[in-house]
Amino acid sequence: MVSVYPCEIHGSRIRGALEGIRITLLRGDDRYSRRLRVCPSDLTELLRTHSEEWIRVDDDGLATLDGLCTSCGTDENATRFSDQVFVYVWRRGQPQDEFYGALCYSCGERLRKDFALVKEEHRL
Repeated sequence: MVSVYPCEIHGSRIRGALEGIRITLLRGDDRYSRRLRVCPSDLTELLRTHSEEWIRVDDDGLATLDGLCTSCGTDENATRFSDQVFVYVWRRGQPQDEFYGALCYSCGERLRKDFALVKEEHRL
């Protein structure tokens, strides 16, 4: 069986099912988000590439952060440190994984552009 949709990273359909990742960036009152359908190998590579930036959320909840940008290590007192990223990963046959990061403005902006995150409209 071939996947119904193509992998959103390399653009081709694959044999078997796709997996999913949702990346949400919170910046003040704004929310930017995108869900991607990806093949297992591209998802593994994406997580490996960002493993230093995103902290796994475990059963105890969010880890205590040391006041540094989880991407570049910039001290929050030296720059605008206002962005938070939440990442949800769905792998076939496994429970959902969750990751978290606290980013300086420039790293948050890079993440928003790299993943083409879309601003969500506020719901009342």
